[in-house]
Amino acid sequence: ILSALVAALISFQLVEAAGLKHLVEGWLPQFEMSWALSWQLMLLAVACATLARTFMWATHFVQTTSARFISWPPLRPVVGAFIILGLVSVSGSRDYLGLSSQLARDAFVGAAGLAAGAFVWKLLFTSISLGTGFVGGEMVPLFIVGALAGGQLAQAFGANVPLFAAVGMVATFAAASNTPIACIIIGIEFFGTGPIIPISIGCILAYALSGHHSIYHARRRVHVRH
Repeated sequence: ILSALVAALISFQLVEAAGLKHLVEGWLPQFEMSWALSWQLMLLAVACATLARTFMWATHFVQTTSARFISWPPLRPVVGAFIILGLVSVSGSRDYLGLSSQLARDAFVGAAGLAAGAFVWKLLFTSISLGTGFVGGEMVPLFIVGALAGGQLAQAFGANVPLFAAVGMVATFAAASNTPIACIIIGIEFFGTGPIIPISIGCILAYALSGHHSIYHARRRVHVRH
């Protein structure tokens, strides 16, 4: 805990000194908790857990398949790059390349103008990139996948789009990393304490449904013996 605190404080000061901004930030529109909203958030958490598990499975599948058929490791990213270029042609968009930070902002307005399955495209691009050797982090792509899914699911429900995008963003990462408490804190850092109940519901339930796998191999869930 002490080492995590020191690392967090140093990281915060470095980011502040560099003048960097969050991927998204700001207060969310007002909302009222209700049974209907609670059930919708539960369904969103199920979707987030499913996306997290799909992401882990897809990345592992690409990794093992590329290793099986391409014995020379430096060649794997080359093949992966050509596959990504092919996906750009098929999708007709370059929005899914790189961090795709614009997609995160679009998610908070319901992913207007994007493909209905934009979160699937982003998941596919990221899984292939990471699985073939382009190691660049999973956190931001999972944020974006979750935010897009949350925003588009809110439109289907007729619900609060920014709220669902925010919950989807942190809940998907909570499910993939098995770190619900940290993701609740991240949600508060991004959006303030107002949506703490929806964020907590999303993160905890998505975590509970995600299984025992994690994108971080050192972070494994174990059964506690009483």
